[in-house]
This record gives sequence, structure tokens and C-alpha cells, in this order.
Amino acid sequence: MRRIAISVAVVIALGGLACSASPAGAPADAVTRFFAAVESGSCSAMLAELGDGYRAELEREGMGCNELIDQMRTYPFEAVLDTRVDGRNAAAHLVHTRLRGRANEVVIRVQAENGQWKIMAL
Repeated sequence: MRRIAISVAVVIALGGLACSASPAGAPADAVTRFFAAVESGSCSAMLAELGDGYRAELEREGMGCNELIDQMRTYPFEAVLDTRVDGRNAAAHLVHTRLRGRANEVVIRVQAENGQWKIMAL
């Protein structure tokens, strides 16, 4: 019985480490990959950069991949200005970007999901 308890404790500890580890690369990398996919018109690559919850939200709103690409192409990506930790959630990052045709910077929320940085809100 003690061996089982120790094994369970080790699994829980290792699972906690896996969840708390940051993905490789910078949070802004997900944003630049997303906009590169928009520019190339690749739905699969674009959707791969979105978090599961955000993808589901877009689907509920009836926003298909082609509509999202068309909408995002209205304001082409120019640059990442900076990245800051979200004050509401230390696990999330706010990526400040400049999009052509927009007077103000656009803030994109990015967070780790399944070991990768994913966009959670545009």
C-alpha cells in the first residue's frame, strides 16, 4: 500500500512539473506564426495557433476559417511591439502588436496549452 502511495505522489509531482513548465520559444512566436498563416491563406496552420477554447468560441459565433482569414487580412501584421505578463493571470501573456491601418496597438492574449503557446483572444 505504501508503494502505491509513493507512486501516486511521484506521478502527481511530475504532472505538476509538466503543467507548470513554459513552452519553448516566446509567447509572441504564436502571434507571428498565426499572421504568417493568415498571409499564406493556410487554415490548418492558422487554427493550430489558436487555443481550444478560443477555436470553439469562434465556431459558436459562426466564424469559419475563411471568414477569419478575410477579416484578419483587412489589417495586415506589421510588428510585435512588446510582450507583458497579464496582470490578471500570471500564466498568460499580452502580446502588443501593430497592424497596418490601425491607429492603436492590438493586444493579443497568449497562454500555454498542451505544451505550446496558443492565442486565447484576439
